[in-house]
Amino acid sequence: MGRTTVNLRCFIVLGVFALGGLAPCGGMAQTPPPSAAEADEVALTVEFQKVIEEYVSLPRAPIRASEEQLAQWRSELEPRLDSLITRLQSLARQAGRPPDVLLIQALCHARRANLWLAQRRELDARYDATQERELAVQRSRLAERVAEEYQTINVVLQEALREAEALRQSREISLVQGVILAQTAIVQDRAMAAAEEAKLPVQTDARVIPQLLSDADELLRTYLAATGPERGLEWVRGQFYAGVVKYRRALRPRVAGQKYFTELDVDNPASREAFARAREIFKRLSDPDEVLRILAPADDPEQVADRAFKSSGFYLEVAYSPEMVARYYAASANLYLGLISAIDPQYEASPEARLTASREPLERARALDTYQPPVDEAFSLTDGTIPVSYTKVLAELEAATRETGEPEPLNDLTLTFGLTPIYDTNVSLLGRNTDTPIDRQRKRDFRTASILKLSYVADLDACDKGNELLSKWQVLFEARVAPTWNVRMRDYNEQLYGGTANLRYELLGPNKLPAVDGVYLHARYDYDYVLLGNDGFLRLHRVRPSMQVVAFDQVLNGSLFFQYEDRNYLEELRDERFDRDGNYFSWGADARLDLGRWVNAEQLWGPENVWGPWAPNENDWDYKRPLRVFGGLEFATNSTQGHDFDYESQIISTGAQLPLPYGIDLSGRAFFEWQDYRGNSLVDRKRRSRHDFIQEYAFRTERRFYVTEYGDDFEHTHPLNLRRVVLTLFGELRFTLDDSNVRDRLGQSIFEYNRIMYSAGVRFDIN
Repeated sequence: MGRTTVNLRCFIVLGVFALGGLAPCGGMAQTPPPSAAEADEVALTVEFQKVIEEYVSLPRAPIRASEEQLAQWRSELEPRLDSLITRLQSLARQAGRPPDVLLIQALCHARRANLWLAQRRELDARYDATQERELAVQRSRLAERVAEEYQTINVVLQEALREAEALRQSREISLVQGVILAQTAIVQDRAMAAAEEAKLPVQTDARVIPQLLSDADELLRTYLAATGPERGLEWVRGQFYAGVVKYRRALRPRVAGQKYFTELDVDNPASREAFARAREIFKRLSDPDEVLRILAPADDPEQVADRAFKSSGFYLEVAYSPEMVARYYAASANLYLGLISAIDPQYEASPEARLTASREPLERARALDTYQPPVDEAFSLTDGTIPVSYTKVLAELEAATRETGEPEPLNDLTLTFGLTPIYDTNVSLLGRNTDTPIDRQRKRDFRTASILKLSYVADLDACDKGNELLSKWQVLFEARVAPTWNVRMRDYNEQLYGGTANLRYELLGPNKLPAVDGVYLHARYDYDYVLLGNDGFLRLHRVRPSMQVVAFDQVLNGSLFFQYEDRNYLEELRDERFDRDGNYFSWGADARLDLGRWVNAEQLWGPENVWGPWAPNENDWDYKRPLRVFGGLEFATNSTQGHDFDYESQIISTGAQLPLPYGIDLSGRAFFEWQDYRGNSLVDRKRRSRHDFIQEYAFRTERRFYVTEYGDDFEHTHPLNLRRVVLTLFGELRFTLDDSNVRDRLGQSIFEYNRIMYSAGVRFDIN
């Protein structure tokens, strides 16, 4: 709402009343000698007058003062105001709370609120991705202090007016009260917004804000009824504040705990009327020439408008000319016209038209606010308020236009590479109580696994945006290399080379079925070639059709699948009955439950402990960190060239991911498989059918670091525009238990083994 020192100039009027001896008890001619309290009041008045004079004479940015000079001035003035307020509170208690003392106390609170508002504006203009959380907390705490200060001003002022009949009957007091009530409502609303941004408890009672605005509206209406355009700046100031209050009354009220969007309360006729009236007021004030004719009329024989201007803070404190003040109010009015267009219901169906309609007055506001004096450098008439608001409002409108417009097709290329040192207690899967081969006496070793992967996913309408048929299709391609090298057991080095292609079709989109967010059909093909000890070991083709269902507002993500594998083992066999080449089939279901609606990192550890530094963007999917639960059920069967490895199995898998403080995730997974082999085992000494029970458990902690700044559209831009770099550090413990009933002729359990793998690694994902 512009420069606060100018907005609160009406308080200077109150100060003049108090200092000019307009006591509520009649004339001063027969006043008895002053008491000690009155003498103390006079001393305090003199001291405060010195503070005001110092404040008025101080060079103000950006005209003459640097930010360092202003910071020094604020650091000197605030302690003096604190001291004055303390002394005035004591004096008020001793003297029976006289109106003059209360008015000076209100002035001190107003000046202190002005200092804090300036600090808050500086915080609003700061942006640092690495300190976003800390800045939000600072803004919230400062906004709470300002809100409390304005509540104090209102209380003290009301108490003073109850004892001052002369002031209650003055015309100006309606403006003073209206401005204070309006400012009280606005700063409380901003305190709520800042607390929600910082994810802190909201201290303000939102229910009092509409009543404050209603009372302010009535007081300003009373003031304007007695103040015509012939009074120049007094009328302009009253009109401007009336427009601000009506704009605020037109908005949908904020409710604590609910996500808030600035929008017109269209269901309330009074809000619609206030909206129309606010637009009318600001249109009239948006022309600087029209405002100047009111501030400095050509025909002002009694100099009413001239006296109003020369007694204002514009003239006394910052030495603005009438032309500069006309631009100030016209710029501020155009800013509000831009805000009004941003929530105008007539643009509901066209976000682009809304952006265009808002941009025009915002551009005018910025141009009018930039003043070029004849000699000095150009500066902002509103101390930077309009440039900051211009940037912020346009950025929000452009973001909203992107969100409400046609969604950009997915078009993302991801490069992944990483390195994982491992200590493996059973590299060769040596059976329990089984002798090691003569040429392979070791089973433990240090290993190093690496990964290099390139994946590309795109909606097909990225080639032809707006094509409804192509928008239902999505493709994924992936190429990967994953070698694992052993320090000593080099015969067990592994190298994997593979590729994937997946085609997805959207069978049902959102809102087609109750509670269903989407139904998708997938056709996936994988090819993997595995080398063991630098020799070919396995060639695998896999086809996996599936149906994916996303439901309950992204809570459930599940799929039904069928899988066929053609495996070709490249090993040399002494007996064809052990040939594992053949067809492997499986079918089943898996699901992931995203329980973030009920349990997430913010609820568990508090907003300030969700991420810490190097956090993702708030609109990034990774930001939320919910509690996740996984589960799966699978049935498998195979038919091989030999018969000793033909089996059927049932698999159950389960797991959970728990968010810990500061971006750390802890996950645990369990895998259980029951294998029932169809034939009699050629290895078992009693030729029994083989039955295995395999258990695998894994526990993992990881922390992802988002080391670059990136936009929310990182998955929707040119695929070679790699802006998002994620560094992941992790540690994992994995152990496997394989229980088998087979015993060879020596009584050894060659298929029964235990294995523990300890690993810690680093991975980069760039997209």
